[in-house]
Amino acid sequence: MAMNSVRWRVKVEQLYKNYSILTDAGESISDHKEAFEGILAAAKGSNGEKQLVSGFVTKFSCHFPDLADNAMDTLLDLVEDDEAVIRHNAIKCLPGLCKGDDPSQCTKVADVLTQLLVSV
Repeated sequence: MAMNSVRWRVKVEQLYKNYSILTDAGESISDHKEAFEGILAAAKGSNGEKQLVSGFVTKFSCHFPDLADNAMDTLLDLVEDDEAVIRHNAIKCLPGLCKGDDPSQCTKVADVLTQLLVSV
């Protein structure tokens, strides 16, 4: 059990490191694509990582338009998670994808939210 705790801590630390890289990048944020990809990849991790990923993805996705579909897919995976807290957080963060310059993202978000309302 202790080994799992250490692995979890290392992964969360890496997630925060990627967050810091992007936050501190300023105008050159788009040069740090690998940090954003690391955040997207963390959505496949532990529940703690998944809870952080939703907010991080929406905060930085507008700076990486070439990864907009990946960001949407990541949040949709989290919307379908088994844990209610993770689903709730992902749904709450979905509108944040509309911050970018791609209006099709808003349409996709609206479609997803509509489907969620119909399914309730």
